[in-house]
Amino acid sequence: YDSTNNPEAEIALNNALHDLNKDGHGLELGNVEEGYDIGRRLGNTGVSGALVEINLATIASYKDGGVSAVVYAGTDGSLTVQMVRPPDEARKAKNSQNRGADPFTFGSPTGGAPTE
Repeated sequence: YDSTNNPEAEIALNNALHDLNKDGHGLELGNVEEGYDIGRRLGNTGVSGALVEINLATIASYKDGGVSAVVYAGTDGSLTVQMVRPPDEARKAKNSQNRGADPFTFGSPTGGAPTE
């Protein structure tokens, strides 16, 4: 999520998640393993904020194997929640043939090329 220029949405999101946490298994947005405020951690990413959030969620879901939620606010005060799920194991195996074990480092100067 991105709290940049929208502290009201951050407060509402925190309150909603705390209300869902009835049995001690809810999300804690202050824990970087569970929530990531790009406004606080990366700064104002402008119009690309939603794409930064989607990319971070994609990487987290791919590496951890779970579903991630991307939350972003519209200029009209609306709030959108987009779910990102990782590919299945067959697709990951195909990716590793073409992009190496970590597709997010493919083509980087320090590695990421598939082994032959």
